[in-house]
Amino acid sequence: DSVVCESQSAASLVMANPDFFEDSQKFILNPGPLQDEVASDSSIVIPVNTDYESVVESILPVSQGKTVYLVAGATIDGERRIQLLAELFASSAPDQKVESLAGLSMNVLLEKVSGLDPENSIILFLLMFKDADGVRYTPYEAVERISKHAGAPVYSCWTSLMGSGIVGGYQL
Repeated sequence: DSVVCESQSAASLVMANPDFFEDSQKFILNPGPLQDEVASDSSIVIPVNTDYESVVESILPVSQGKTVYLVAGATIDGERRIQLLAELFASSAPDQKVESLAGLSMNVLLEKVSGLDPENSIILFLLMFKDADGVRYTPYEAVERISKHAGAPVYSCWTSLMGSGIVGGYQL
């Protein structure tokens, strides 16, 4: 009777195959940039907006005097999250050191995070679906690998990543 899907990829699938779910009520969560395209009389669109301002506010108390390493995959959305978070840190705490570790291969990323000093570094994981080599990961798989190799604590902002090795963050 109903189909519930989440993400831009799922919205694309539903849009490309209207006959698959012809008689079903469609609930599309978080369609990203396809939000306007999937909105129709037969679909209920529920956008999901991440509260990145609160993410930054939650990290500032634990990042005092440390560099925040922003980690994301090699995708346009990953670059967008990195840019947004860097801008928020710059406006909220101009003295906060922030460095990007986005768009790298998993092997290079693991090498970099394994050399971080826990006294001077924290990692903020902003999702990774694909690395620079084109290898695909679920965010859980990616952050689990990163957490196992990291020389610094890993924070994130998605409750679905709890249990992967992250130590906390503003959970959505």
